[in-house]
Amino acid sequence: MSQPVSQARKSLWRAILIGGAGGLVLGAIVGVLMALILGPVSLTGAMGSRAILFLAFEAGFAGAIVGSLVAAMFELRSRSQKRPPAGS
Repeated sequence: MSQPVSQARKSLWRAILIGGAGGLVLGAIVGVLMALILGPVSLTGAMGSRAILFLAFEAGFAGAIVGSLVAAMFELRSRSQKRPPAGS
């Protein structure tokens, strides 16, 4: 391997955290947009603000999970392509 194991773990964790943060933000934005566009939610009512917060939280949580998994898969795939063949 070209990098020590600790450096490889750091880069994998960095990719997971960046993917999770990006997925969280994107999911929260999509959740708010879904609440405003698809549902009859009024921003002034107590239920409207709670519905928007709930959808933003749920979509952000799901986005963080998916973003972390996708980022980890891409990082592992790029590391496996950098690794020399087994026979050499």
